[in-house]
Amino acid sequence: MTPDAFAVYYHRGVWWDDAPVRHGDGVTVSFADGHVEHKRWRASETIKYGRLRERGHAGAGWAPSTTEGWQDSLWMQRGCWGGLGYSPPSP
Repeated sequence: MTPDAFAVYYHRGVWWDDAPVRHGDGVTVSFADGHVEHKRWRASETIKYGRLRERGHAGAGWAPSTTEGWQDSLWMQRGCWGGLGYSPPSP
């Protein structure tokens, strides 16, 4: 992850870059349509992995293991892609 760019998968239920953790355990994202949202991460695992790899990209990513972790991941994927290219698991 870099401080000025971020990537998420469209077709897989894992994070590509680890979740950015800034601004009160969350992130502020500007979207292509011009709107901006602040998202406070719900899952402690999202915050944990984001902080562990704050300065570099871990590679293949990691899959959430909690309902809250999936909610965080799905929010980011839908926000970046407008939808999902896979069926997420049911909690």
